[in-house]
Amino acid sequence: MIHKRIIYLSSLLFFSHHADAQENTITRGQLVKDISYLKNVIERTPVSPFNKIPKNTFTNQLQKTKLELIKKKNISVFDMYLALQPLIAKLEDGHMELDCTEQFSKLNYFVFPFLFDTSDNNLSIKNIKQVYKGLISKEIVGKKIISINGFSTEKILDIFNTYTSGETKYRRLYMSNDYLNIYYNFLFNDTSNLEVNFQDGTSLKIALLKKMDARKLINEINENDKNKNLKTHIDRKYNYKIVDSKYALLTFNSFFDIKEFRVFLKQMFSEIKAKHIQNLIIDIRSNGGGNSLLGGELLSYFINKPFYQFNKAVLRYSEISKQDFLRSTENTDEQKLEYMNKKNGSTEIKDLSQELVSPKNKEEQYLGKVYLLTSPYTFSSATDFTNAFKYYKVGEIIGEETGGILISPGDVVTTYFPNSKLELSITTSKYYSVGAEEGDNRGVIPDHNIKADKALDYAIGLVK
Repeated sequence: MIHKRIIYLSSLLFFSHHADAQENTITRGQLVKDISYLKNVIERTPVSPFNKIPKNTFTNQLQKTKLELIKKKNISVFDMYLALQPLIAKLEDGHMELDCTEQFSKLNYFVFPFLFDTSDNNLSIKNIKQVYKGLISKEIVGKKIISINGFSTEKILDIFNTYTSGETKYRRLYMSNDYLNIYYNFLFNDTSNLEVNFQDGTSLKIALLKKMDARKLINEINENDKNKNLKTHIDRKYNYKIVDSKYALLTFNSFFDIKEFRVFLKQMFSEIKAKHIQNLIIDIRSNGGGNSLLGGELLSYFINKPFYQFNKAVLRYSEISKQDFLRSTENTDEQKLEYMNKKNGSTEIKDLSQELVSPKNKEEQYLGKVYLLTSPYTFSSATDFTNAFKYYKVGEIIGEETGGILISPGDVVTTYFPNSKLELSITTSKYYSVGAEEGDNRGVIPDHNIKADKALDYAIGLVK
């Protein structure tokens, strides 16, 4: 059994003025070795890394980037990240990216105060981060932005599209919210004074908090919060609640821990069936994927015949993928030996249509109506689950097109540059979701196309 899983510029811009960054420098010789390592890993590990740009174009741009970096007197790991991540993003593989989070977390950076809504190629305030809620009026939520610190909306969206990995621009813009602290400190002038101008003629000016100050403030907020020990659903992989006699809500944020999930689902369906709940809303708007076995487990409560989630998978063998396979506790010694005997660079097609998932017995099956909520953050195995949900006509999908696509890179390994220690996530396989045909490079389209943040209200309206 194999299953999908994840580990969850138009011009060069270099970061060098942050005082703490000087501790993260490397020599020119180390830089050359790291870039050579990157080139070899990308050429030898993914199934088809150069679908979006030709190999020679990528190689030439990588060489130019190396020459630009070598000109610098002091080369930091952040210089490398800012120069190399845009090239990786051009490959348009949502699972492949360079990560400087570990090094960045050691800096006392400015904390960006809110998240964005990037739909329709506009930029507006989606919500305010907790640490700033007492400092910024909630009236700005929903306002459209025309500039931030002199950067126009168009320029900001271009930065997001340039630096964030993803199969589509739609996905890249949405996912950029995960990197706003990095982008602000690296690319938005690294200033303590934030100025935002809105389309309605108003503006916001605020002094930003440094990481250490924000951490102290969060601790104070938690100390004053009587419910600080209570976890909400966004802090957990999955939970459910029976809202009233009409419907139950399953919030499913992560495809991890199949053993725990099986126990969880058995308990949930037992209770909602006992209480004769005829409508189930499943919320995967914040689900970035994981182990696709969890999707199959959930679908087995709705589909009354053996089924499969994937047509096929294409695997590519490499030294990196072999070392990752050896470390996995899910693989038997026999499987490991077979995998290690594969020739590096070779590919293999696995027919997954024969790996059938058995449905739950008649007494366990859920026969009520099912609604699935999606967003651009619905990615990887969560997209495959959504596609199977639609393919087998389980219920109605409400929200926005998924961020993942029907034919996409699958298994991910993590490796590190030998000198800078930057983390690189890279794929070793490609998966074809059930019903997918060559060229299917879009996400799953909902039955009801509703803004993601309004999808739950819309579903409740259908139920009631």
